[in-house]
Amino acid sequence: MQHTHPHDAVELWTTDQHRLGLKPLLRRMWCRRGQHPLATVQHRYQWCYLYAFVHPHSGRTFWLLLPTLSIAAFTGALAEVAQPRKPSRPNGVSRCRPCPRSSVFTPTFIGGRKPSKFMAIIRI
Repeated sequence: MQHTHPHDAVELWTTDQHRLGLKPLLRRMWCRRGQHPLATVQHRYQWCYLYAFVHPHSGRTFWLLLPTLSIAAFTGALAEVAQPRKPSRPNGVSRCRPCPRSSVFTPTFIGGRKPSKFMAIIRI
């Protein structure tokens, strides 16, 4: 790569995809007492895919929600990541700083165990 494009900057990014969604089902149905309800089931899968990109050296992140997982969608996601952008706010990993408090965000702790006051925070 360096031989073919000696004056271009090359960055290392990592990527991953994740499927988000649900399978809605009809749970309740009216019927007469003593009779079992008869219902046809329509499998209606509804989901989307999260494409996430992380620049490990600086901590910059970029993510897209797309309706499919395909070569065409991934090619479009790569084209979006390749676009130069001016950061709207500081990006990166902040270490040993207090967790931000907000009226919108309420943290939930698994097992009731609260983490320490100072922890690594990844800003997206």
